[in-house]
Amino acid sequence: MLIIQSGNEATLIEHTKQVREIVFVQEQGIDASLEYDDLDGVCTHVVGLLDSEPVTTARLRPVDSTVGKVERVATIQAAEVMDMEKRSWTKSSVSRNVKDWSNYG
Repeated sequence: MLIIQSGNEATLIEHTKQVREIVFVQEQGIDASLEYDDLDGVCTHVVGLLDSEPVTTARLRPVDSTVGKVERVATIQAAEVMDMEKRSWTKSSVSRNVKDWSNYG
């Protein structure tokens, strides 16, 4: 079962980094120094856990008090065999969990 978590706690950010390391650095060959930045602490992170393992992630970075930018969207290739219903979490989860941008910035 795919479990969706969102927030900016340290454990959640660590889960996002695990997925991004596999997808961007290992699978796509992106230099790790380009992948990681100082913005993770101000972002809302969304992570999908499959059998307690992080397999998909995205972050929502506040641009101003009313606008956010979805970034660092990644799904581990082995997890992409899930059906579309299970992978359609991003839009509904982000819109449900970020209601008030006035807290950012």
